[in-house]
Amino acid sequence: MKNISLITTVMLFSGLSAANAFDSHIYANNITAHNIIAIQHTITNTTLSSFGGSMATALGKTATKIEPFDPQSSEDPKTTYGHAPVYGTEPLYGEFNADGRSGGDILNPDAMLTGTWLNWQHGRDHANFDNTTRYSSTTDIFTFGISGGQTKLWNGTSKWGIYAGYVGSDQKNSEIELNENGGFFGIYNGNKFGNLNAYAILNGGVLNNSADTMFGKDEFTNFWLSGMTRTTYTIALDDTFSITPGLSIGYTWIKSDNYTSASGDILTNDSFGSFEISPSLHAIKHIGNGWHGSLNIAYVMNTGNGGDISVNGTQISTPETDNFIEYGISLEKSVMGFTFTGNFGRRDGGRDGWIGGLNIKYAF
Repeated sequence: MKNISLITTVMLFSGLSAANAFDSHIYANNITAHNIIAIQHTITNTTLSSFGGSMATALGKTATKIEPFDPQSSEDPKTTYGHAPVYGTEPLYGEFNADGRSGGDILNPDAMLTGTWLNWQHGRDHANFDNTTRYSSTTDIFTFGISGGQTKLWNGTSKWGIYAGYVGSDQKNSEIELNENGGFFGIYNGNKFGNLNAYAILNGGVLNNSADTMFGKDEFTNFWLSGMTRTTYTIALDDTFSITPGLSIGYTWIKSDNYTSASGDILTNDSFGSFEISPSLHAIKHIGNGWHGSLNIAYVMNTGNGGDISVNGTQISTPETDNFIEYGISLEKSVMGFTFTGNFGRRDGGRDGWIGGLNIKYAF
């Protein structure tokens, strides 16, 4: 009889543990860590597009069909806006004045600083996990960057920049509402050798989180460090249209909190890491009169490691999410040293929903 009671007790305890394992409050830290991975992906794309010069520069540096623009010519420069010889060669920063001539460091190639930019991205999507309900997510990311001057590097050029920003995000389902706020700081390096481009980004950030559940409110903090490289090659199909295949490879490490939740469960969360591999294709077209448009598509593969969760000393399975595909459109116009770019896109898969934003860049 004692043996039967013992077995029954163990079964009841095991059943209770299994039920608790699927409660959202237990997974709060892990859900937030996966959200940081998506946030970090957006930050990386933002910094690369902002530091990498304008669409006109990306298009212009490869086109060769038009002779250099003659300032004494009666031809309207706006009709040739975006054609490479008007904007010249590699050292150009890529922001353009109203008359179609380049501003930025073409006027002062030895400048230590060449420009500044501000970016806002707003996303509304869902995070889909394989062993728990999905979470609706709303995220705003504000980033401010300063672009440094360019230096000669072998047969190409090298450029640096710094950036910082703020993240605000909310995630929820029927059981939990997560509120996440924090900041980040990073550095950028871009290198161009003809049509071949190589970029590297490092950053770190802190996210303060609160989780409201039926048990009460839990508060915890995540700290992250991340590095990403991207290699692209620009192919000019004609003097107004180019395509750029690319490959991004990076890693994000997230330090997690251990805490006792409002439910009384002692939660131990190991550090979490994620490798990202993302092949992409980017197309740029000079529409006319200084307007540029682009289309892009990327497949984002994330492979996580670590991030084990223990509840009251018992390790449980962790939520996992699938890869996702993203595709979008951008439109750009340069006016008097300012470059304005709007973007709108869609994600499907492990993350599904919409993201859009605005970038404002100014060349000194």
